[in-house]
Amino acid sequence: MPGADLPSIYDALSLLHHIKMARIGYYPWDRIPDLKGKHIVVIGAGYTAVDVAIEGRLLGAEKITMVYRRGLEHSYAKTEIRKLIEEGVEFIEFATPPVRIIGDERVHGVEFARTKIEEGNVVTTDERFILDADIVAYAIGQLPPTSPIREVVCANEKILKEAGIFFAGDVVAPRNIGTAMREGKAKAKEIEEWLLKKAPKKVFPVPVAARLISEVVSGRC
Repeated sequence: MPGADLPSIYDALSLLHHIKMARIGYYPWDRIPDLKGKHIVVIGAGYTAVDVAIEGRLLGAEKITMVYRRGLEHSYAKTEIRKLIEEGVEFIEFATPPVRIIGDERVHGVEFARTKIEEGNVVTTDERFILDADIVAYAIGQLPPTSPIREVVCANEKILKEAGIFFAGDVVAPRNIGTAMREGKAKAKEIEEWLLKKAPKKVFPVPVAARLISEVVSGRC
């Protein structure tokens, strides 16, 4: 897509990660893009898009526009989006992900194509429009950054647990955030038990555990 390599274009999860890490003191704030006084265009209408809009308001964005390829009623976050609209966030329905990003050394705007719904499917029309923008955040469907662990793991899960390797969230299979958080909490308890009861026994020599971890991560098995 023309302009996709311009600065100030972010995937929403990475942007939110950096903001949250700065809030709890793990990252310095100079690692976070300056949103104050900026116009943020958020592409998407799910909970991740909502989170970006909320953080943008908290960090002083002058204007926030959310753009969605379907209508508001199609969004599972419509209740939260209605509240944001009441608070001044602009919401544009029936517009596809960008046709091009406009700018030179930075983003100046985004060109979209209008969409319509035909037989339940999103269809792109020939109508175009341009939004001014300083920052663009993609909050559309995300894919896990790692392969599901059950496709690449070369050892029995019980054996891996003995070695101190635990699975939760997207490495098991694609998860929504609630499921991933629940699994994460459960695994944290298992890890605590392992650290207190099994780790001191050195169940596996370090090189063996390291090899298992390496093979799982690299997907060689």
